Amino acid sequence: MIKVFLDTEFANLHDQATLLSLALVDERGDAFYSILPSAEGEALSPFVREHVLPVLEKLPQMNEGRLTSFRGSRQEVVVPLTSWLENRGDVVQVWADVAYHDWQQFCSLFGGVQSLPTCIHYIPMDLATLLWVRGVNPDSVRSSLIAQEFLPEGYVPHNALSDAYLGMLILKKYQSDV
Repeated sequence: MIKVFLDTEFANLHDQATLLSLALVDERGDAFYSILPSAEGEALSPFVREHVLPVLEKLPQMNEGRLTSFRGSRQEVVVPLTSWLENRGDVVQVWADVAYHDWQQFCSLFGGVQSLPTCIHYIPMDLATLLWVRGVNPDSVRSSLIAQEFLPEGYVPHNALSDAYLGMLILKKYQSDV
């Protein structure tokens, strides 16, 4: 089993929000990043306009691993994303910061949880719960959980790829016996 950390950025905080970007980083440092075109007419939240849109293109420096990037529609991203996931191994365990919205967005790309690639383990894992179990406040600012010298070079909050890299670093730090 290989762990991958998922992060998404989307237009609003509701179940049918438009996915703007998606990133996955595996334990080895390999990453997948996709920017998707936003839906015409959907109102972007003020937070997204101020914090997410300006950093969609700002990618952190990778210290290890390979980056696979893809730009296209929701339907178009499924093929390269499935290929990337299947190249991770037989079982891919998906972790996310607070999995609800990220998992929902991820599953919706494939047409729902029943249509996920067979390599995906059916239970999404949640970093916030792991932190809580470890006695760490799950509301902590994530970049404060890693020494600054270990943050990815060029780390930008609210960029899905930056946040997925950071999430994987935090997961590695706190997963000692998970």
